[in-house]
Amino acid sequence: MASHGYSALLNWHQTYGVDDILMNQPRDFTAAKPPQKNNPDPTKTPATVINFAQAADLADLARMMEEMPFPLKKPGVNFVFADGNPNAELMVVGEAPGEEENRLKLPFMGQAGKLLDQMLSAIGISRANENPKLGAYITNILPWRPPANRKPTNDECQAFKPAMLRHGELIAPKLILAMGGTSSNLLLGDDTGITRLRGQCIEIAFGSRHIKVLATLHPAYLLRNPLAKREAWADLKKAKMILEQES
Repeated sequence: MASHGYSALLNWHQTYGVDDILMNQPRDFTAAKPPQKNNPDPTKTPATVINFAQAADLADLARMMEEMPFPLKKPGVNFVFADGNPNAELMVVGEAPGEEENRLKLPFMGQAGKLLDQMLSAIGISRANENPKLGAYITNILPWRPPANRKPTNDECQAFKPAMLRHGELIAPKLILAMGGTSSNLLLGDDTGITRLRGQCIEIAFGSRHIKVLATLHPAYLLRNPLAKREAWADLKKAKMILEQES
């Protein structure tokens, strides 16, 4: 009888189109749903907060930067910090190391670096000169080479802006020459294209210090666009004038 009863009930359900079996216990469908767990994107590196302002000196800053977890840190990609005279009145800031810089672990070592040395020499300055008035201190926004020498992303640059601000504060130059759009945009806080931004000089706060930053064209850009050397020369003369006025 029990089996016949279940069969009859099933036939009744099918006859009247009942497809679902209701739960034995009531359920409140108006109740809030439990929070869903967010699975982190494995392709993104969690942000790591490092207080670069606490770096006591250049060696401490370099250590903090090198130890910072960062997607560009991979086997075969070397840490490139700086070169030149740390007491120089002129500080040069590029965007990131290239292939040659990665190999030698020094900034501006390739063809663009050779052109930079020639440009500085034209106004009587050299990265090798130990005289603060005649020397130059050279670095980049990023200490690691991006794959295939691609342009650094805004997120990559912003991650190292606090380090760059402390870097400038420690060097305390009279002038920072921002080479190219990447460094000029970051330091000046202006996303204007470099061909329009170049030649502008603005005083920027680097921690407790206020330092003039002059935007100019990157040597790599000049290698691709030789006719732009006239504008670059005008910027160099302006840099020389500012350094002499500040002396």
